Amino acid sequence: NSLEDLREHVRGRVAIFLSLDMQGVLVFGNRRDIFEHVRECVEKLGSRRGGLMLSSGVYDDWPLENVVHLADAMRECRYAHRELRD
Repeated sequence: NSLEDLREHVRGRVAIFLSLDMQGVLVFGNRRDIFEHVRECVEKLGSRRGGLMLSSGVYDDWPLENVVHLADAMRECRYAHRELRD
């Protein structure tokens, strides 16, 4: 399932528990990549009514700066759904 498929079929109808890209962007991406990934998930699947939970593991072989970038991105996007149009 792509983000577009989820948006079309379930956004705003059911709660979505979405695992972020832990094998690509979060491991190999830079700050911009990580922020864009989190923001894209929120913009495509978030709703003013709620129902989106983002999830990620954190592993010891990840670059520490990427863990910090993930935390910063999640913090920045935590209220982004309020800006969305349902």
